[in-house]
Amino acid sequence: MNMSLGKALVIAPHADDETFGCGGTIYKLAEAGSEVHVVIMADDSHKVGDKNNPRIDEFKKAAELLGIKQWGVLFPGRDGYLDELPMRLIVSELDKVLDTHKYDYVFLPYPSHHQDHKVTFDASMAALRPGARNHIPRAILAYEYTYPNWQEFKHEGKLFVDIGGEPISRKMNAIKDYKSQLQHFPHPVSPSSYLTLAAARGLAIGVAYAEMFYIIQMRGIPVWL
Repeated sequence: MNMSLGKALVIAPHADDETFGCGGTIYKLAEAGSEVHVVIMADDSHKVGDKNNPRIDEFKKAAELLGIKQWGVLFPGRDGYLDELPMRLIVSELDKVLDTHKYDYVFLPYPSHHQDHKVTFDASMAALRPGARNHIPRAILAYEYTYPNWQEFKHEGKLFVDIGGEPISRKMNAIKDYKSQLQHFPHPVSPSSYLTLAAARGLAIGVAYAEMFYIIQMRGIPVWL
């Protein structure tokens, strides 16, 4: 591992958000030598009971494709119900994760229309608050979804990551692993929609495909770009 890259954390409201939002960047980080972890905030184990969870099984396949080294679910069975939990509890659990691993790069979802995504964003921002811990991430970035014109997240500064070549291939194959979640085009949650968004973001910087992030905080240029 290239130790200068350190560790990266992707905070995902649900299994699939990590791939949809920044799968190409995850792969680039992993290939460059960073150890990438994913925290899934909630799953739908309340629907499947003790049986194997299809969505988590899909995540495992995607994680292998993208190079994710470690992952866990913070609140099993709370898919769609994160807003019923005390914010203090959610922030406390994220604090434990951040204190344990000292991440250099943290990716969180922008606060879209989904209540779990809003709660995840708010809790992540609280856990990443200045002065909370000695180790400060080099970059805190919010990833987007294929709903950019429905509820756009306004924030100063945007970072584009070129994911052409193998990264977009890995991302699209990982997206296709989420068979239980995908819809047919022109639904926003379709493989074609994600490829279209990646092409649009690529067009903005003169490359074939890219992922765009909203800069929450960044110290210098990320060494993996």
